[in-house]
Amino acid sequence: MNIPLPSQVAALPITLPEELIDEVLSLLTVKSLMRMKCVNKSWNTLISDPIFVKMHLKLSPPNTHFVLHSSCSANILPISTKEKTVTLTDDPYGRFHSKDLSSIVGSCNRLICLLDSNSKTSDYHSDYMTLEHSLYFWNPATRTKSERLGSIRYNRNRHTFVHVMFAFGYDNSTDTYKVVMLNLEWDENPVRTAVKVFTLGANIWRDIDCFPV
Repeated sequence: MNIPLPSQVAALPITLPEELIDEVLSLLTVKSLMRMKCVNKSWNTLISDPIFVKMHLKLSPPNTHFVLHSSCSANILPISTKEKTVTLTDDPYGRFHSKDLSSIVGSCNRLICLLDSNSKTSDYHSDYMTLEHSLYFWNPATRTKSERLGSIRYNRNRHTFVHVMFAFGYDNSTDTYKVVMLNLEWDENPVRTAVKVFTLGANIWRDIDCFPV
């Protein structure tokens, strides 16, 4: 009978059950997971799987941050209960920069939705102006940023009062992230409303029935 030598035993590959690998990886930080994606193709597939992402999010401890917004950038900053001050770092992955960044719509499951809004008129004497809104989605944990999405453009009378509001959230029934846009317009006539919903993934806006205000 051939008995493996100690050096041969040490060289034998160690195989772990897939369930154990899933559990161990789900306990790692996002930063560590990004490194683990480079180990092999199967790990990369697992870590990118939406089911694994949900499990990891559920198991992750609360991590308090706030977003500091300036005229053209947004910075994600950790908050520590032990520190009285917050330091703005030069980490490019913790910063979203856009010359047209207007505001932060909101955050959900560590995903941040940002808004780019602008207006212009083709003629100074014209009674109409063009408004355009676009969305960006930023995940500071995975250091990823989306391209400009959901661009929507419309004309309005310059003498009409307009108030536009946006909200960002997660729809558990369809497992999708959505942005709601509420547009209010009024002049001498009663207030007019328009509601649109943007679904991330489909990347389209759809109209919702108007309601009285």
